[in-house]
Amino acid sequence: MNLKSKLILLPLFIVPVVTVYGQTNKKENQVIATMKSATRYMMDVASYKGGFVWSYLPDCSRSWGELEAKRTMAWIQPPGTPAVGHLMLDAYHATKDEYYYESAKK
Repeated sequence: MNLKSKLILLPLFIVPVVTVYGQTNKKENQVIATMKSATRYMMDVASYKGGFVWSYLPDCSRSWGELEAKRTMAWIQPPGTPAVGHLMLDAYHATKDEYYYESAKK
């Protein structure tokens, strides 16, 4: 195959790559936005000063650890606060977004 033939075929390979990259980038942005929204909800609504218990009703009106928990309680054994802290560190490493690092420190 000569150079002219290669140059003619080049756009056939570039266009699909650019199209796939654009779609992937859009999907990644959607995932990152969803992660941030969910994290804000968990940190602002579900947690108490950065601490968590094990289980919550969907409206966060009641929560449980080894027993029903008061709003001001946090469990310091998995799957409560430590599991969320590790999750925030994973999110930080994946996104490099300082918000997740600050959430883990809480």
